[in-house]
Formats: sequence, structure tokens, C-alpha cells
Amino acid sequence: MSGEVDRIYNCGENGRGAAIEDARSRAIQAAIDAGADQSSVTVMTWRTYPSNTCRRRPANVCRAIGDLAAIGVGSSG
Repeated sequence: MSGEVDRIYNCGENGRGAAIEDARSRAIQAAIDAGADQSSVTVMTWRTYPSNTCRRRPANVCRAIGDLAAIGVGSSG
């Protein structure tokens, strides 16, 4: 299962590191929301594209993937 984030960040507010961490966290959560097992999720793709309009606003694309979570295993009913 995978999750992807494609966002434009204003790095002037909190810095590039905060933008990277936010995109990473969102991609991981998107993969989990899509059904990935939380313990297996890892970031596989990271790209930063410069903005044509403002140097402080790069577009970050982050993709996280993980194994399909077992749904309902061991439950009765």
C-alpha cells in the first residue's frame, strides 16, 4: 500500500527541515490510511521541485509504501 503527498511549502516560516518532516509524516499517514501496516511503512521516493514563482516555496513530493495490514485476523464474528 502506498501514500503520496504533493504540496508546496513556504520554507521561510519554519525552514526546509520542517517542510520535509511534514511531507514525510503526511505520506506515511496516507499509506497507513490506505491500509498499510504501520510497522512496515517506509519512504521510498522523495523529490523537491523548485517553484517558478518563489524560491522559498519548493514543491515536495514524497511517497511512502508498506505491506498490507492484516484486517480482522484473529477476530471472531
